[in-house]
Order: sequence, then structure tokens, then C-alpha cells
Amino acid sequence: MKEIIAIVQEINLFGNGYCRLKLSVPTILDINAGQFAMLKPARLFEPLLRRAMAFYQVKVINNTTFVDFIFHILGRGTQALAELRPGDQVEFLGPLGKSFSIAPIQKQDQVLRALIVAGGVGTPAVLILAQELCLKRVETYIFLGARSKDDLIGIDDFSLLPAKLTITTDDGSVGEKGFVTESLEKFLEMQEQNNFVVYTCGPEIMMKRTSEIATSFGLKTYASLEARMACGFGVCVGCVVEIQQSNDFSYQRVCVEGPIFEGSEVVW
Repeated sequence: MKEIIAIVQEINLFGNGYCRLKLSVPTILDINAGQFAMLKPARLFEPLLRRAMAFYQVKVINNTTFVDFIFHILGRGTQALAELRPGDQVEFLGPLGKSFSIAPIQKQDQVLRALIVAGGVGTPAVLILAQELCLKRVETYIFLGARSKDDLIGIDDFSLLPAKLTITTDDGSVGEKGFVTESLEKFLEMQEQNNFVVYTCGPEIMMKRTSEIATSFGLKTYASLEARMACGFGVCVGCVVEIQQSNDFSYQRVCVEGPIFEGSEVVW
């Protein structure tokens, strides 16, 4: 984790109120799939707190790390970030949180495949994961959902991967009409072998349903949870979620113990 000043390289608004922000960080960062950073325009006193953003793309050139984020402009914090211009400074804290692990797929006694299910602003958090799985030649299926074509994120980037991509929209403006979880369930029902590990990020109701479907087919799910965060590194204890392990319940911090949790352990 490093606290440093990053510089805005590019900023683009698109779709239904979304923003893509590219920063240069003057150091080499070891960033893994599913991790996030806390961002805030430098020298801005209001709003006070940084905003948590999942890493979308990462590239290291010489001693500089270039990082992309995609977010929905919903409040004062994200609005302030969307109003930045190239050359502006950003307070950057990261990388934070635990990452997605592909270790469950790398079992010696069987060949497992990967299913990625993402929706809305949860989509950026899984691109690095998808790239890593494809790089390791894991057979990967990606299901991306959104309300409409104007809410789809990163389709061009996901389409470049050697993975089977299914797109759904609630209104049918692109891809299959309906919820992404409906397409997921139909897909699993058609499989002769359900030898998948499931990864998901998106609206809570979508992740809950994804976990339920996966469990009904005997599959493990790893979910990247979202929560309001004040600090991002566990001090404020403001982002706790209830987790069940065996017969015990506990509250764990999304920013430190997460954001990746087993779906079956989350008390949705």
C-alpha cells in the first residue's frame, strides 16, 4: 500500500453517466485482480473522504504505473473526480484489499473452468481477472449484464479476450434480454459437466442470486463485495459485513478481509 500523488493522463465520459479515469503513479505497484484504490482530487477539502475504486487496467512502463478506473457518477465525490482534467493531481492510496485467486482452478486432479459474472459498475473489477485466466489458458466464460446498452462497461476490452462472452441487458437493447443470472442458469443447465469456479462482482442482489445458482449446481463462488469506506485499510471499521463459517458468525471488514469472499459464507 502506498499513499502518493498520481497525475491524470486521460478522462472520458461515456454512456449513462460513467467516467473512465487514467492515472500515472510515479512508482512500480504490484496490483492484483480485484484490488482497489482510494482516490480523491488533491487539495480538495470537500468532500473530505476518498472514494474506493476497483482497478480496471494496469500497465507498468519503466518506473511508472498507469492505472485505469471506471465509475458511475453518483455523488459529490465521483462528480469531483469526473471534473478532473489531464495534468491534475489525485491523492492515491493503494493497492488495497485481497485479490481474486485462481488457485481453486489450479487443481492437479481435475480440469476446472472459470465463469465470470459481472453487472453494472462491478464489471471493471473483473477485467484483470479475466485477462489472467486467459493468459493461463483457463477455459473461461464471461457473462456481463446491464440495464441497457448505455450502461454496459468495457465490452470492447472483454471482446478481445479468448473467452466466450455473453451479454445481457434488462431492456434487450444489446445481447440477450433479461437478467444476467437468468442466462447463467440456462447455461449451467445445458452443461454435461459443471466443473466451474464462479467469480462475480456487481449489484448485491445479482451476486446473491449468482451464489445461489452456483451452490445449486455444487459450485464455489467468489464474490467481490462493495461497501461504503472511509479509510480503506481497516481502521474505521465502517465497511463490515456478516460472514458465516461453519456455525459461527463474524463481522469482517470488506477493505481488509475482503473485498473477495466466498459467496456461500456471506450473509446476504
